[in-house]
Amino acid sequence: MGEVGVDRPKGFLPMGDRTLIELSLNNLNKAGIEKIVIGTGHQSHWYQKLANKHSNLRCVHAPDYAVSNSMETLLCMHDQLNEDFVLLESDLLYSPKALEALLACPHPNVILAAALSNSHDAVFIQTDAQRNLVALSKEKLKLQPIYAELTGISRVSIPLYQAMCRAYLEKGDKQLHYEEAMQLVAQRIPVFVHKEEPLLWCEIDTNEHYRKAIETIWPRIRAETFSRGELPRNILLNPGPSTTSDGVKMAQVVADICPREQEFGALMHRVGEGLTSLVADTQDYGCVFFAASGTGAVEAAISSVAPHSSSLLIINNGAYGKRMCDIAACYGIAHVEHPSPTTEPLDLAELERRIRQHPEISHLAVVHNETTTGLLNNLEQICGLAKAHKLEVIVDAMSSYAAIPIHMPSLGIDYLCASSNKNIQGMAGVSFVICNRAALKKTNSIAPRSHYFHLYAQYHSQAQSGQMRFTPPVQALYALEQALIETKAEGVAQRYARYTKSWETLIAGLEKLGLDYQVAPEHHSKIITSVYLPPGVDFTAMHDFLYTKGFTIYPGKSSEATCFRIANIGSIDHHDITAFLAHLEEFLAMG
Repeated sequence: MGEVGVDRPKGFLPMGDRTLIELSLNNLNKAGIEKIVIGTGHQSHWYQKLANKHSNLRCVHAPDYAVSNSMETLLCMHDQLNEDFVLLESDLLYSPKALEALLACPHPNVILAAALSNSHDAVFIQTDAQRNLVALSKEKLKLQPIYAELTGISRVSIPLYQAMCRAYLEKGDKQLHYEEAMQLVAQRIPVFVHKEEPLLWCEIDTNEHYRKAIETIWPRIRAETFSRGELPRNILLNPGPSTTSDGVKMAQVVADICPREQEFGALMHRVGEGLTSLVADTQDYGCVFFAASGTGAVEAAISSVAPHSSSLLIINNGAYGKRMCDIAACYGIAHVEHPSPTTEPLDLAELERRIRQHPEISHLAVVHNETTTGLLNNLEQICGLAKAHKLEVIVDAMSSYAAIPIHMPSLGIDYLCASSNKNIQGMAGVSFVICNRAALKKTNSIAPRSHYFHLYAQYHSQAQSGQMRFTPPVQALYALEQALIETKAEGVAQRYARYTKSWETLIAGLEKLGLDYQVAPEHHSKIITSVYLPPGVDFTAMHDFLYTKGFTIYPGKSSEATCFRIANIGSIDHHDITAFLAHLEEFLAMG
């Protein structure tokens, strides 16, 4: 495979978000196979590094790999092979059904076979009337008749393995493949050939094979796995996107539709009304969509609502407050930055002094839950102060919306920014601004600073045509509707109670491990926690170890300390946090 095969073993070819070997390990674990041994040769350190992350994985290196073949590697593994085993090749992509079929077969020795694939590098199988192995060959004319094609997946008993090793040593041919050794002893020890039809699989020996795997086989395996509800469940402890339910994932699988159709416009209207109803009434407030990350919604609000003759007051007590300042600066919008500590509550008296010093201020912008540290800004106090000075309020509620109860009218919030992929538990790709309609309509007279992120123009298009001005993220909106249904079924207050229990479990576990975090509980959002990294611990190593266990953590953003962040949002609960803490303890114990 040229350069691809030089810098890494084929088992580490990427397939989706994983590698071939990681997919195979996942299939084996799900099939209940606990002990896994890998025979290594070329670039063996890749496999050893993988084994260091898996307690049930062992590597056995074949020192003569460069001048031998697969049977030599299998012979080298004899000390590890003391019970019947499944034998797989590392360059295979295969459906989990393959192992199910193999393990369900009643025979002690089984070759899993498939229908003929017309591959240029296939190994063909001839059997007897009882479907036991007779011969194997890449040359069709040498076999009569051909029954099936070898997949590289077999079940081997210890007696068969020992006979294969003896036959290999007696023959003295270092170039012997394991399947050829199997054929040598098949007359004495029957090897049943089970043909599974249909079977999704392919061997990757060439760039052409790899392209076929990526474009044809892998999408079908994912679709097959998805239809059986067997997608791996990854626990995302990053602050979004969050872990989603199967219902949200499935909601994306819809018939293709032009987003200009009335049917899709009706979907957008339902979702917009539903999102608004979580925080305000739908008569006086409306939802404006953008195909963007959450930052897109914040950018739309910041760039669209402040008159050119006035300025914004931006509270900066974390990376996301600073991002608002950066957006304002990028557009040349006059703004006053109000800096405040990232881990302590805002000094309201100091904030009011700042407001009084700048009578040109027309709007106040604040991040509700500052995701840098988990600090929760007190909206009631901040919005009350803003309204006392007749300021309109922009709130980045990216990591509080749909978890911490918010009521825009009583708080006096004019613009609330959020996205589809955090507490609402949908898919990434949709951001939105829930607007006070009266306040928004006044911005129509402000000369646009942005074409795409012009809030009023987007609102007007939705109101008049039921459509976004530009192409929307169709599947993400279908998923968002399902996420909204699930949110309303659970209830925002109940969701926050679930998150809170997960956070309490997390904090108790961190304290047990001797780990400290940045924000005191009385000022904490109970949604994301910034944890001090223990001395001598490498974040990347910790992340990679936890990732192999199905948990994703996030690096810190605070400039004041070396931290990592753990969010407890999404379709998870305190049991998942308990499992995470166990793996974190395992990593820290490794020293």
